[in-house]
Amino acid sequence: WQHAVSLTIMLSSIAEKYDFILCFARFTLPLSMLSICLLMHAYFSYFYDEIDYLYKQQIKMNKILTALVIAATLFVASSCSSENGEDPITPDNHQEQNKPTVKPYVTLSQTEATIPFDGGNLNVNMKYNVNFDVSVTYFANSYTHQEWKDNIAVPVKNVTAGTLSYSLNKNDGVGRIVKIDFTYKDSVLNSLYVRQMPNPSALKGKVIVGTSIFDSAGEGFGDVSVLECYLGKDNVDNWKNIKTLQVWGPLRQKDLDFLKKLVGSGDFTDRANMSGAHINLDLSNVKGMEKLPNKEFQGATALDSIALPEGLKEIGASAFDMCESLKHANVPWSVKVIGNYAFSNCTLTDLQTIKGNDLEDIGQYAFATNTILDSFGLPFDPKAFDRYSFILRAKKIYAPWNNDNADASLLPKIDFLKKTYESDTLVVPKGSLNLYKSSETFSKFKNIMEE
Repeated sequence: WQHAVSLTIMLSSIAEKYDFILCFARFTLPLSMLSICLLMHAYFSYFYDEIDYLYKQQIKMNKILTALVIAATLFVASSCSSENGEDPITPDNHQEQNKPTVKPYVTLSQTEATIPFDGGNLNVNMKYNVNFDVSVTYFANSYTHQEWKDNIAVPVKNVTAGTLSYSLNKNDGVGRIVKIDFTYKDSVLNSLYVRQMPNPSALKGKVIVGTSIFDSAGEGFGDVSVLECYLGKDNVDNWKNIKTLQVWGPLRQKDLDFLKKLVGSGDFTDRANMSGAHINLDLSNVKGMEKLPNKEFQGATALDSIALPEGLKEIGASAFDMCESLKHANVPWSVKVIGNYAFSNCTLTDLQTIKGNDLEDIGQYAFATNTILDSFGLPFDPKAFDRYSFILRAKKIYAPWNNDNADASLLPKIDFLKKTYESDTLVVPKGSLNLYKSSETFSKFKNIMEE
């Protein structure tokens, strides 16, 4: 029994390292052998009376049992380790196997940096514990060709610290970005983003930028948007020289936040910085935007016109409220909802939209602009508006309803401004002039014409 206990203790230590069920299965054979030996031991003890002879036989049996225990232990250890693809436990490798693994690393004194548009050098301090590899990826505006001339010097890798040197030539276009990855065994340990400021001459008149090239890297620029990389961070003096900004591709929230700064609709500082500027913002080719957030361009001081993207479904509440310079807006077919005060208190005169489009909801005072629009098309569904939806003025107001039964009571009831009834023209479908003149609501218009 002492040998059985010894065997159990040895197998328990093995089970800590290897699969317990596997070790138990491997233990079956040596245990059977041990049981046979114990029966033989009992046989000798029972049938032999001579103590000297029994003593000698027991000594032999103890030697046999000891040899069997050692053989069984080695057999189990060898079987378990071969099954797991590891070496058997030995005093030499046990300490090595339990030695903690050191995680490879590359640390940088900075992960983002900016180089002037006319070129320059950058030095970054590094610490590392592996022989890393370096890969460089270049990102630039999709709509202009920019020539890259750069140079990178990597520190000696058989030490633990050094300085990375990187230089860029003069930039003749809008801003651009370089991403430097430090890799080890196909894993990226760290990345350095180097932005180069735009050339001021590239930010004059009409500027076209594409953001789709940044789909896979757009989240790696810290608190700076892709558009801000193109146009320069806090580059207010040059922003004022932009007359039209046309954007292609997707916009992230960081990009929308930057556009607020660009047109002076951010905080008080942003409005003051962009005061006096006049920017036409063309978002008609932006992809993936379904809602313009509430108050997105509220109070913009530099926004002269806005072209919204096809596919947009909702214009948020107060999105263009108090835009003192906004005169032109293009609302696409796809828009179904216009929030409360969306275009209120601005100087809007030209609203490009589809007459009688499929708007489902027009919020209260959405077009209370204090100006006179060139034209406005009433939505076909009367459920889309209430009595406060059309507090507006327009030279021509297009009504889409043509009641075949000539029942004026079926026309929707809408309250317009008194000046709207007196000075604006109601344009109705051909053949329905008398229908509208007999309507409680539309008969108040002094000027009604068919078209």
